[in-house]
Amino acid sequence: MISLEDMQKLVKCAKSAGIIAIKIRETGLNVELKPDGTKVTKADKELDLIFTNFIKNELNSKDLIISEEDVGIGNSPEAKDEESFWSIDPIDSTTSFIKGYPYWTLNIAYIEKGVPTFGLIHAPQIDTTWFGSVGVGAFKQIGDNTPVEISVRKIPQDGAVLMSSEEQLTPRELRKELRIVQEIKMPSSIKFTYIAEGIADYYTRKRNKACEWDISSGHGLILAAGGVVEFTNNEENFQYGKSPYLAPALLARGKL
Repeated sequence: MISLEDMQKLVKCAKSAGIIAIKIRETGLNVELKPDGTKVTKADKELDLIFTNFIKNELNSKDLIISEEDVGIGNSPEAKDEESFWSIDPIDSTTSFIKGYPYWTLNIAYIEKGVPTFGLIHAPQIDTTWFGSVGVGAFKQIGDNTPVEISVRKIPQDGAVLMSSEEQLTPRELRKELRIVQEIKMPSSIKFTYIAEGIADYYTRKRNKACEWDISSGHGLILAAGGVVEFTNNEENFQYGKSPYLAPALLARGKL
């Protein structure tokens, strides 16, 4: 379990890292392509180092760290069965970051016995942070205001709100089954936060090129907020921390 004190330290680190990312962008980004064809910038690499060093030196954690950028340079760290470890995505939705759009995020998660029990999602462009630890609670902080506790809502019977990726086409049958009356499409892990704070009811995604660090922080946040994350399409055997780290199809939801 990640304590409230350590969560507050991680929030402070993420907020500082977000400011650094924006400054790096303002001075000019050297955009590169990773072997899988996705974009990476100097900011991605710098924030990866910031988070890794903070976890090791400030939190004094000896746990394994699996980060997008470490894997991107060819390393393949794997967690042993039931081994606790950190999952880091320095910048989620790098394209949004490059273009200056608001909804790119910094993500940190902690996985225990194969399940994310802590998740932090920080959106620097709107200076908002969502974070939570199972057994402690989930919170939202805007700027330097006092964090407020958040939780998923009971899914309304007369019509639910669905979050989905911008490129995803949601089948009509699924919309009917879940009684969806509104679908909101957004980039990055910020989709999870809408479920965690009770604005929306479901988030569904297919299995695609996304990796586990794209979902781990949101998974942990929703569990901390009292919600549920189910792997679908026969993904029950998915384990975090195993190469090639591909994210499974999933359905995140509030309370039935």
